Amino acid sequence: MIDMNAPDRLVKVPVQGEIRLDRFLKWSNISATGGHSKILIMNGEIKVNGEVETRRGRMLRQGDIIEFKETEYFVFYSGGEC
Repeated sequence: MIDMNAPDRLVKVPVQGEIRLDRFLKWSNISATGGHSKILIMNGEIKVNGEVETRRGRMLRQGDIIEFKETEYFVFYSGGEC
């Protein structure tokens, strides 16, 4: 169960719609560049919904949880432009 009130461990990240994993890493400031995103993913440092994800093009949807180090990032759809 996700504790939506755990500010130190969960970051809510608004997106406009589906987004590729590598783009999400840049959008959420997990990585500074696309190249850095690629390295994090290829090294198995990123989990999606509890499982290691090695596909940069993995499409993320509302409700997905991305894990990096000790932090979880909750994907949710915003109503406006991202």
